[in-house]
Amino acid sequence: MDQARAGLAVARPLRPVRSAYPERRMRSSARFGAAPPALYVSRARRARGRSSLAQRLTWLTIAATCVLMLAGAIVDRAYQSRVLPGVATGAASGQQPLTGLTHQQVVELLRAQTGPWLAAPAVFALNEREWRPAAGEMGIGVDTDRMAREALAYGRTGPGVFRWPEAVLALLQRRSLPLRATIDETQLAAFLSAVALEVDRNPVNALLQVRNGQVLAGKAETGQQLDIPATIKRVHVPRYVGDVQRIQVVVNTLPPVLNDIGVAEARAQAERMLAAPQTLRAGERTFTLTPVALGNMLDIQPVDGPGPSAGKLIVALNQAKVAAYVKTLAASIDVPAVDAQLRWTGNGVAVTRESRDGIQLDQAAAVKAIIGQAARDSREVTLVTTVTKPNVSSDNVAQLGIKELVATGSSKFAGSGPERVNNIQVAASRLNGTVIPPGATFSFLKALGPITKANGYQEGLTILGDETVPGIGGGVCQVSTTLFRAAFFTGLPFVERHQHTYRVGYYEQDGSPVGFDAAVYDPGIDLRFKNDLGMALLIQMHIDPDTSTLTFRLYGTAEGRDVRLAASRSNEIKAGPPRPDGVDPTLPRGQRRQVEWRADGVDATIRRTVVQSGRTLLSDSFFSRYAPWREKWVVGIGPV
Repeated sequence: MDQARAGLAVARPLRPVRSAYPERRMRSSARFGAAPPALYVSRARRARGRSSLAQRLTWLTIAATCVLMLAGAIVDRAYQSRVLPGVATGAASGQQPLTGLTHQQVVELLRAQTGPWLAAPAVFALNEREWRPAAGEMGIGVDTDRMAREALAYGRTGPGVFRWPEAVLALLQRRSLPLRATIDETQLAAFLSAVALEVDRNPVNALLQVRNGQVLAGKAETGQQLDIPATIKRVHVPRYVGDVQRIQVVVNTLPPVLNDIGVAEARAQAERMLAAPQTLRAGERTFTLTPVALGNMLDIQPVDGPGPSAGKLIVALNQAKVAAYVKTLAASIDVPAVDAQLRWTGNGVAVTRESRDGIQLDQAAAVKAIIGQAARDSREVTLVTTVTKPNVSSDNVAQLGIKELVATGSSKFAGSGPERVNNIQVAASRLNGTVIPPGATFSFLKALGPITKANGYQEGLTILGDETVPGIGGGVCQVSTTLFRAAFFTGLPFVERHQHTYRVGYYEQDGSPVGFDAAVYDPGIDLRFKNDLGMALLIQMHIDPDTSTLTFRLYGTAEGRDVRLAASRSNEIKAGPPRPDGVDPTLPRGQRRQVEWRADGVDATIRRTVVQSGRTLLSDSFFSRYAPWREKWVVGIGPV
């Protein structure tokens, strides 16, 4: 009955339309194309067979799916928080299974597996040399934590109930865990910079030098430099454990600026310049510049900048060195002009020393001639000299205008030791008869000359810094102070004047105010003033041994200048008690000698007003700050 029902159910759509008349039913069936009854039965049977097969397949699929879901769930449950089967690490030596390992176990396994490889993951080579840095040195790192997370995530990407296919597939196929490596190019560059210290070599220029008049040449050498960016490009991120790279480092060649060819021409020129000595002629005198001396003046310099001359050398005598040599040459050639010295006779002047012309080497022309002749075959140089005239000529004494006394300056030196008296006499006599031309600036030290024993000076006490010490020329300041006073009362403008460190009693013996002095010290501390009169001035000195008085008189043409002096003082400070005694090994034992004299400190100002024809011509002042100075003695410790 069920089969009939099933057959009827299947055949129902094929039944013809019912009719009361058989003939009509047949005609109707024929009209509508209906099959005969036997055909209806065959089709029903086949339909029932297909339905039964589909049902069986459906149930088999459902059963298989349930089994697979159960298997996936079992696998997922069995490997909870552990790596599923089929996952392994990839390495050059083979795969290492990770099945069943936890995250920490995977990390430890990966570290153990990569450790030996990371000790030397690359080899950098240059010819026969090799560098095998550790991974940390060259910036290679492996993220084992990420790899462990990826191993655990394999087969578990979907929600729990739907990821059973992945779990099943994990059982059926094997998966190689990729290496997660990185390269820190900054660290790699730092490593290559260290390699560069061993690789880099500066180019060596071809050498050209002169030694003892001989020209010496050295060979050029090419340098090299590690190209760090280009080498970094050759390094790739490791693809698997055991991926050891061999990298040929990139090296650029550095050619020398001066090669052997560029030096050859310069060498030939230098040898030509030093082939023979130069003969220098100055009138009847001759001087010889030897090849050794010429070689010491020779400059060999590369041509600066690009162009056809780049890489070549310039060979020439150094102008500054030649000028220094010519200056020493001038010291033996030059003869200074000698001014006439005069003496006041009471009615006029008389010549005590005739003037003489001088000879002076034209140093600029000499330098130019020596340099210009150095590269020529002719080795003779003519030096140009000129005649120099004296500032005061004995030929025109009458035109100097020295006809009367203009001003006087004096000071006392009573109590001075014999050495000091000697130095005062020597210094004053050297200035005696000196003529200062109109408009000229007088220099005390220049007119005096060197203060040396050879010029007659003896050792006396001089002020040096903050103490009084033995020195050649002690007492010369007595002369400068006296001449300062004479120029002061002449109304001459001062260019340079210095005070003493402390008050010197000699300069106040004649009642002169504090601060009316002028200190000099060779070198550097000078007394200078300008003759702004229309005529020359004659310096005449006089020493009165009975009164221990030094006097300077200036003769010329008086212009009616009225010089007025005003003095003031302030901020006086008492000197205080004597200093402790010192020792002097040059004195006999027990003998005492005073080396410092008591002087109170004070600020002193000397003011001067120069009036001429009722008009103030000059108004100036001279300030001096004297430090308080305590008395001091020394005791001899030498043999009796």
